[in-house]
Amino acid sequence: SFEHDLKLIRMIKTELNDFMLVAVGPHVTALAREIMREVREIDVIALGEYDETIRDIALNPDDLSKVKGITFRKGKEVVLTQGRELIKDLDLLPFPAWDLIDPNLYWESMFPRSKRPIATVMSSRGCNHHCSFCLYPHVLFKGKLRMRSVIALFPVHLRPLRRLKPKSPLVFFHLRILHIAWLHELLLDTHVSPVNNNPMPHLLPFF
Repeated sequence: SFEHDLKLIRMIKTELNDFMLVAVGPHVTALAREIMREVREIDVIALGEYDETIRDIALNPDDLSKVKGITFRKGKEVVLTQGRELIKDLDLLPFPAWDLIDPNLYWESMFPRSKRPIATVMSSRGCNHHCSFCLYPHVLFKGKLRMRSVIALFPVHLRPLRRLKPKSPLVFFHLRILHIAWLHELLLDTHVSPVNNNPMPHLLPFF
């Protein structure tokens, strides 16, 4: 929750003062002006999709007005810069440095007693539906579904799955919408089936 995040932010700011703290996520995006007025420990909020925004903040720490898609303070004034467009081609995003971590040290939380390791695979962003109870895809990604191509996703993005130690680890693809054509291509290209004995882990779409 944001309250938990806020406690951690204040702990960090107490220990380390001389740095810029940038907040991201749906809560701070939806309530950016209020949070900048009330939470002095946050220096900048990267609004919405923040991959390129974080890069631009790092390149322009002394002139944040050049950075699109942020809220920051200038004296007592809360400044909102020009909006940033969504990344059109998700295939352009670099892949995680899986070689720097051991995925077996990270366990999934849905069934903690099973102690299954987990690896996150980003196959899509956004959603074409507009459910009133669902905040994340619409606040961060403006309700627009974008898919990463199967050919770009494999085999690079699934390297950590081959390093998972327990038999038949589950991999959940967090899709915001059932994209039948994409899922069909995925299963064909990876030769994965929930009923065979393929050495690759079972891949399950998670909605």
